[in-house]
Amino acid sequence: MFFLRFLNPAAHCAAFLAQAMLLSSCLTIYSGPNEEIDAEDPEETICESLSGVVTAAYVTNGSNWNDYVENDNDNGGTAFYNQDDEACTTVTGGNEKCIHAGEVRKVIVTGQSSCAGLSIEDDLSAFVWKCYVVSGVATFYSVRLADDKGLSDLIDWDATTVDFKSNKVTISKTGQACPLLQSVSQNWWRNDFSEVSMNAANTQTLTNVDVTDAIGTIHYVALSGASSGFDLNDSKVAFVVREGQTLSYGTGDTNNCLTTRECLIFADSNHFLWVEGTLDGNGVVDAYENYFTNSDYLRVHKTTVINNENIGLDITATSTNPKITFSNFVSTGNVAGGHYGIAVAGEGAHLYSVRAHNNGDFGIFLLGTLARVQKVNSSNNAAAGFYLQTGASNAVISEIVVAHTSGISANAPSFGTWNHVTAVTASGSSSIGIGNAAGADHRLSNIFVTSGTTGGLQFYWSGSQLSHFAGALNQVLHLSVADSDNNSFYGDFILGGTPSCFLAAGAVTTTLDGTCNHGTAAGTAPLTTTADFSTAIVGKVLSDNTNALDDVNGLADYDTELARNVGVASWVDFDNWYRTWGKYSINAFPSTSLRGPCVAATSCQLWDFRLAAGDTTGMLEAHGSATAGATCPASINGSPADTQEVVMTNSHSVSPSTYLVNAVEIWGDAIGDDDGLCEDDEACIYQPNIGAFLGEGDYLGQTCVVTQAGFTDVTMYFYERSFGQ
Repeated sequence: MFFLRFLNPAAHCAAFLAQAMLLSSCLTIYSGPNEEIDAEDPEETICESLSGVVTAAYVTNGSNWNDYVENDNDNGGTAFYNQDDEACTTVTGGNEKCIHAGEVRKVIVTGQSSCAGLSIEDDLSAFVWKCYVVSGVATFYSVRLADDKGLSDLIDWDATTVDFKSNKVTISKTGQACPLLQSVSQNWWRNDFSEVSMNAANTQTLTNVDVTDAIGTIHYVALSGASSGFDLNDSKVAFVVREGQTLSYGTGDTNNCLTTRECLIFADSNHFLWVEGTLDGNGVVDAYENYFTNSDYLRVHKTTVINNENIGLDITATSTNPKITFSNFVSTGNVAGGHYGIAVAGEGAHLYSVRAHNNGDFGIFLLGTLARVQKVNSSNNAAAGFYLQTGASNAVISEIVVAHTSGISANAPSFGTWNHVTAVTASGSSSIGIGNAAGADHRLSNIFVTSGTTGGLQFYWSGSQLSHFAGALNQVLHLSVADSDNNSFYGDFILGGTPSCFLAAGAVTTTLDGTCNHGTAAGTAPLTTTADFSTAIVGKVLSDNTNALDDVNGLADYDTELARNVGVASWVDFDNWYRTWGKYSINAFPSTSLRGPCVAATSCQLWDFRLAAGDTTGMLEAHGSATAGATCPASINGSPADTQEVVMTNSHSVSPSTYLVNAVEIWGDAIGDDDGLCEDDEACIYQPNIGAFLGEGDYLGQTCVVTQAGFTDVTMYFYERSFGQ
């Protein structure tokens, strides 16, 4: 085993780097535990490594943190890293129209004509990297921040003058004991930093400090405090609260936004903003904790919004292409009355890895078209976990968990694509209710529900398709009105309790009857009506949740441990993504006694909605198990009589797509369009199950081979385990 240590390569390479700031092949020496090289020690080695510099991929318009460039494929551009370096202006049509160039750095690996065997790591472990051959030379690009990293992780908070941390990369090659390349340690951006002061009495206006450069000032909160609001009054401004600290709302400045509302952070007509950190609304009456209007390409990342009285994050219809990632919206109070975790009306909203819990009305409220939503857990909200208003047509949502609430509701949007959803323990009439007579042309697949009082999945719309469905209790599928006609039903139906399918008078379909027979002709597709769901999910957690409060056997008192202002952190930090707090009952899942949220003066149960190893319903591996290196299961590659069991084409009115039903696109890998649908030329994760749970463990270590017609270049990964443990 070699013990390698860096011995001042600057002494060898600094002069060259200062002149060229490019790559070189200077000699970098490594040795064992001693500072001096011992020629007689057989375990010491001398390595010759390249030395390089990390630069911006877009030097002209992408050097600083909040810089964006157009993603229009002009002048030969084909990917996120080789566009023509043209500054992005505010555009419509979806979040992918502009690239956040501030996250895209590059390093050239001189002398390497292939990416094979190359790997990279930056010292801060802050970025996801990918290698491409550019002009015959292997070149690494940072794609995005790593899942657990934010802007706060890039800042040297302890420096005399707060600035970005220095960072460097190490590139290795398979079969070589020594690094192939190490870059010089340096600052990767030039933004100005400005610490905000705490002023509990008055709103403060924040602008770019260096207005001549207009490179985007990063305003920061280093220590917890209270303030009566910040107006982000310039484009490309960032606002970041140091991790572990909290910015709270003061009560001195009333009506500081919308003339009648109080806002902690807000902006009007400023674009390319970045917001990050823990923001506490302090329960101020009529507060829109964070409000953005006419502000395009807003990024809210790694943010936790808590204790807001009205709406935690409100983005108006005139703010296009907002992006909300790795964030939490908790505790507007578990009482109805206009209290939302998130309300997004702007076109092109993009949500990934978002939690919304214990809000007084809706966890997530979408009103704008072209939304893309992936990996959301919205539970214990009083009105509904997820609500799509009339304008939210052409939405694509996948990997959604909604529990202990009225589930997912939608009021007349059309052309929706809903995949891989677990909607259980509903408090209202249904777990999922989409549209009314005006809505139409949806595509749904791999849906798992337990029924509300009158149904599980309610159809108010026409011309839609459902493939692969599991439901428990009464009227699992409910075609509610006469206009619920010309819908089609395919794939496995796994039903239990006292299941039935309700068809309103006039709801015409040849692919479903009242006993839930379904298929191209009702009765041709697989149907189970006696499934026992009591062991289908991991369910009640009967031991302490290591990452949350010190609960006793998975139980907690709502008033003293989970209510607003006392237990917000316990709604955020769980042992896995599929856990949340919900209603307690002595009865087993999916008893009707579990419907609805945990509320004041009650005990709450910690729940885990992963599929269990002991599932007997058939939801677990309903689509078959994959084998590394082998052809993917027939649920990917097959050609059944009902092709919708494997492949669907949605009715998206802007950009229709054909996708593999039983797979999910990998988000943030710089390959596809990040809509969650597994389309041609994308990397995906196989979904062996019905519902939101794809499996767990590593997925990058194994693939199966896709041979489905029309999908010529799909890389299909799969998880090590299809069940939770």
